[in-house]
Amino acid sequence: MRLPELRAMLEDGRLERALAECFAHRDETWPSSARVEYVRFKPEVGCLLGWGSGEGSCDLGYVRILEEEAAETCYRKYAARAPEAGWVERVPGLPAVLFRYPFDRHVAGLGAVADAGKVKHILHGVVPGVAPGEIRVRGRRTEVKVFRYKPERRAVARVDAGLRDDRTGEKSSRRFVVRAFADDRGARVLAGLRALSAAGIRVTPPLGYHADRRALVCEWLEGECLADRIDRDDAGDAIERTARLLARTREVSLPANVFAAPRTAADIHREAASVLADLGDVTAGDVADAARELADALPDPHVDRAPRPSVPQHGDLHHRQVLVEEGDVSLLDWDELTLADPHEDVANFVAHLDLLVLERRLAPERAARFERRFVDASGLDAAAVAELVAPQLAKLALVPFRNLRGDWETETRAILERSLARVVRPSSVRCSR
Repeated sequence: MRLPELRAMLEDGRLERALAECFAHRDETWPSSARVEYVRFKPEVGCLLGWGSGEGSCDLGYVRILEEEAAETCYRKYAARAPEAGWVERVPGLPAVLFRYPFDRHVAGLGAVADAGKVKHILHGVVPGVAPGEIRVRGRRTEVKVFRYKPERRAVARVDAGLRDDRTGEKSSRRFVVRAFADDRGARVLAGLRALSAAGIRVTPPLGYHADRRALVCEWLEGECLADRIDRDDAGDAIERTARLLARTREVSLPANVFAAPRTAADIHREAASVLADLGDVTAGDVADAARELADALPDPHVDRAPRPSVPQHGDLHHRQVLVEEGDVSLLDWDELTLADPHEDVANFVAHLDLLVLERRLAPERAARFERRFVDASGLDAAAVAELVAPQLAKLALVPFRNLRGDWETETRAILERSLARVVRPSSVRCSR
């Protein structure tokens, strides 16, 4: 299946009508406000669509679109299971399987994170000082809002916990963020966050990890997202503070054996090449041609360069991951925390500035000023950063389709063209030692 075919399936309503049949078979009602909230497309695996009821999360479930035989095999395998919550149905008339939220093939803790009663036990198990006999979580006075759910990857919930001190009877409340993962990533992130916090880096304060549920619990941080103030006069100051915070982060030593294989500049180029190959396979015409042209233009990731030390990297840093409070900044969402090339985070932040320009949310001149301030304050060599901006931007080439924009082909081509303009030839790259 190619992206235009999937787009047509969504636009003509075939898939949604079939999903409504699945809900009716289970004596449930498919809401009129239903919409796609999450899209992931890989040619060799198929397509995954997360559906929501209009609340901004995939609270209806998700659909895997596969080849006909693979869809039947997938359904039979998971229909035999007895999940904690949710269900699975074969989508009638289409090579697809519907997993009803909160049933997920991989995210073991989703059924618990979506349930206040079960979240209570997670908090009792991992939060210091929160336990029966000390400070007890009151399940009926606890509210859970799952505000981000990436099917088969992770879920993030805000928990407003009602508390009672068993020793004094005093009642209070406390807000947490609970993240459930498909693997043991949460344990690694916990170790990394503890090291960063101990070094005085402003990050989401980590509290504990529930191994059975693969759930990481952190304090909730209040503040304003940088994305919401990107057009304000003081946005440049916040961007500069973010770069300085990153510079301090690079000096932190993470616990041994937390990350087995550091990511290098060559890995970033390979990831970009993979996205471009996928795009070439599932699109046609100008978009496919532009993807192939960019893939040919990106420099060989194995060119000679001075060795770079692997340092802690956020792994997905952009303007939406920065929280601003009274002039200070904190970095959120460390799910992709890793050891990597020191220029990765800076290049990714710059690539997202380009995306804002292409989306007409940021004037080019303003973006250029932000880029200069950010790179200068990072303390890194500007040419070495520039080398990674093109592949980082190329990795974002599927964003327009994932957001189901009507003119996604035009927007995708614009990203590819901007990335091509960013390509730095190996001979012009200067790397810091």
